[in-house]
Amino acid sequence: MTAPTPEPGVLHDLADGLDRFEAMYRRFIWRQNEADYGVMALWAAHTHCIDAFDWTPILYAQSPSGGFGKSQTLLVTAALSKHGDYQETITPASFKRVLEAGHQANRTLTMCLDEMVGSSQEWERLLNISNRRGARVVSSVSGVKIQGDKANGKSVTYQDWHPCEYRVFGPKCVGSISGRTTLSDTNLTRCITLHYRVRGGRH
Repeated sequence: MTAPTPEPGVLHDLADGLDRFEAMYRRFIWRQNEADYGVMALWAAHTHCIDAFDWTPILYAQSPSGGFGKSQTLLVTAALSKHGDYQETITPASFKRVLEAGHQANRTLTMCLDEMVGSSQEWERLLNISNRRGARVVSSVSGVKIQGDKANGKSVTYQDWHPCEYRVFGPKCVGSISGRTTLSDTNLTRCITLHYRVRGGRH
């Protein structure tokens, strides 16, 4: 009897999984540096045992312009990673809410972020802390309440603000174009960086 082929994004055996993951990267992505294939396979594999980690590095795909395969790298990584979630042009506000929803469902999402938009300062803060277990951010959330005015019998609408906590720990794969979105020196120390360059007329 022939054993069924494992799903691309499910790691049943580490050695076999690393071989399969590297083969998938080689099939869909061209890299100048041969070592990058092993690095990407190891990073995707670590998402399948993220519960054993208290810290996770950011996989950072940085290209000088479009057409270098950055987005393809993120798409393949999302497919191979555990609970991979590819997001294009996501905002910081949506990012932390998506992660919190995953934690509420007992799923540590692997976020693959392509061309982040919004406040760069907010992104720096989120990426600065979300690589370590237990990381949380608190934001003010508004709610609307209706209060009766006994003096004239009319209702008054007012904003009610309250703190809301979001759990943001989890593996992150970030893609950006140089000059458009660049991580700070501090966050770069938390990254495994994949550089995209032109060589011999080929990306």
